[in-house]
Amino acid sequence: MSAARSQETRSQDGPVGGGARREGEHDGGAAPAREVVRRPGRTNATRLKIFEASLSLIGERGHHAVTVDEIASAAGVSKGSVYYNFGSKSDLIGQLLRFGTDILLDRLHSADASPSNSGSAASPTEGSPSGMSPTGVGPAGPPSGTPDAARDRLAHMVRAALRFVDEYPAFAQLWISEMWHAPSDWRDVLVELRGEVLGVVRSAVQDAFRERGHTDGDLPAGTVDVTASAVFGATLILAQDRQVFAVDHGVDVCVGTVLGCLDAVPPAG
Repeated sequence: MSAARSQETRSQDGPVGGGARREGEHDGGAAPAREVVRRPGRTNATRLKIFEASLSLIGERGHHAVTVDEIASAAGVSKGSVYYNFGSKSDLIGQLLRFGTDILLDRLHSADASPSNSGSAASPTEGSPSGMSPTGVGPAGPPSGTPDAARDRLAHMVRAALRFVDEYPAFAQLWISEMWHAPSDWRDVLVELRGEVLGVVRSAVQDAFRERGHTDGDLPAGTVDVTASAVFGATLILAQDRQVFAVDHGVDVCVGTVLGCLDAVPPAG
């Protein structure tokens, strides 16, 4: 391929997210960008393939160096299928963040609900992989009504988040790099997604405090919000640390350390 032809091809399929457009602008003569809102519950195997292929490439080279053609090739789909499932080129990163967060939220909700219904042994590690039920399907949990049931549900949420990052390390890498990169084209998206995740974590933290005898008014102002942020932030950083530096932080050690910010507040009375 000639240099001129190569440059022409590159200009038609530039780096993913390379230069966000204003609403209504066109992408190389394509139709105006439209918002694509789909949830994992309504997705198919194609969307998951595109998501996983995108993260694999982004994890290797960063999203600025990855093209839609490369994503389509890695996923085994057409370029048009990428656009159909995740929107225009400049919207792709935001849609990947949305899709991944929806998967994470589903797992957090499942982890929050499972322990109270499982009735399995209180020790999640005995006779099974850490944090898993004896069957190996779904998180293990304490019997209903145990004294620290809310804290244990939060512990299972932390485990679920750590495993999510184990499965999709590039997602956490993308989240962190864009959240703390100024300016970021997707900061507004991340602020919204962070708020959704924190809402789930905050609810679990609040339940744990109430379980220890605290009412909404007897804690210092902001304690629940700060604790939720600490749980989320510490989980994200520890999970990424395990991936990037291959640090041998055991899951149980990570969970206990993260919940230290909750345990630092003594029971009421």
